Amino acid sequence: MQQPLLTIARGTFRTKTTSGRVVCRDSAAWQRLWEEHMAEDERPSPPTVDFSTQAVIAVFVGQRPTSGWTVEITAAEVPNGGRSTGGRLTVSYRVRGPVGPAQDVLTSPFHIVSLPRTGWDTANFVQSS
Repeated sequence: MQQPLLTIARGTFRTKTTSGRVVCRDSAAWQRLWEEHMAEDERPSPPTVDFSTQAVIAVFVGQRPTSGWTVEITAAEVPNGGRSTGGRLTVSYRVRGPVGPAQDVLTSPFHIVSLPRTGWDTANFVQSS
């Protein structure tokens, strides 16, 4: 069953420069991720997420040498209609490189979304083309 995704943040310039795929199931994990993601001098409080019904997933591409790089979480799916617990969430994401001229500037593309917690306990991230 396809899960509805709500984008919390997406962009190319942030403090976190390492690649990674992250799942946050509670507010403490979400606070840690937000602090790592945002620069200290511009760090607002993280957006509110109701972790009794929602989770946060994020994909960080890592540092890139030019502009034009993006990442998008394109889908999240739970087998068996998401009716049972113990399932595996499959998260699909796409990374795109520059198309045309690019500036020589360091970027760190990321995409952070919230989604329902129903029907899954673990997540598998799959890069698509």
